[in-house]
Amino acid sequence: MYTAGKVKSDGSFGAWELVFPTKLSEVTKYHAQPAPGGAFPTATVLTVLMNKAKYDGLPADLKAIVDKNSGPALVAKFGAVFDDETAKARQKVVEIGNKITNFSPAEITALKKATASVDEEWAKQVSEKGLDGLALVAAARRLAGANK
Repeated sequence: MYTAGKVKSDGSFGAWELVFPTKLSEVTKYHAQPAPGGAFPTATVLTVLMNKAKYDGLPADLKAIVDKNSGPALVAKFGAVFDDETAKARQKVVEIGNKITNFSPAEITALKKATASVDEEWAKQVSEKGLDGLALVAAARRLAGANK
């Protein structure tokens, strides 16, 4: 909704770590999330990449430093930061008087069903480019720990 030069929203359903940086908390008073223990239907994807040829050209001692501080070690560090930011955002949302609604498992199932065509269409488009779109969707869900 657009009102008098300001965007207004009835609610938001997105990654918690983005609520305050994107100022969602200023344009809505209502936020939604899965019930405790449920997989969140959105995800912020973060990838740290290094050119393989550059990595291969590093001396062994520097490769050891990169290896020690990447992979599972880096994932754990980023995961802890995301978890902390999520908790802070939820707390701040409540402190400013906004409301958080928990979707039930049945509502999450309905949301997944309503958006299933998005996965299917993306997989089709990717497959047309010579990649296995369905396998990529399945792999992303496995990595995210979210089963369809």
